[in-house]
Amino acid sequence: GGAVLTDGIHLLDRIAWFAGGDIVAVGGYLARNFQPGSIEDTALMLLRISNGVTAEVFFAWLSTPHPYQCDLQVVGTRGTVTIHTWWGYELHGETGLRKKVFYTDEPMEQKILNGLIGEVTEFYESIRDNREPNPSVEETTKALRVILTFYTVANQEKIVPLI
Repeated sequence: GGAVLTDGIHLLDRIAWFAGGDIVAVGGYLARNFQPGSIEDTALMLLRISNGVTAEVFFAWLSTPHPYQCDLQVVGTRGTVTIHTWWGYELHGETGLRKKVFYTDEPMEQKILNGLIGEVTEFYESIRDNREPNPSVEETTKALRVILTFYTVANQEKIVPLI
């Protein structure tokens, strides 16, 4: 898959958790700007959550080497939290800024390996303990359904020109 399938499967779970509802509508645009081939390297996904919350998700694979970035920013009425997948999070609120750093100077390859080990460990432990994995099969299936619907809608390229 392209940028949406690769990163979206993780981001959509997080968005639904933070928003406190299910994703009920999806739209957006995709493009093949930087990488050769038939998969998208940039996309904008627009979401509506069952409780009325809306979200925008931007995906991009650039043509030149760049640091891996997979951030999720949630803007609320009392503050903002930004989750930086590869180092930690920032919470901006009424009391100022708080940061939590999980990764520091580890090479990116080690960070990715740590994440993969965590995912495989969670899956193994869910089988061993006879429990649902986290995220659950249902949550992951919902996220995949959103991505597949996004591909269908975005590939139709129904953009209304301004006159």
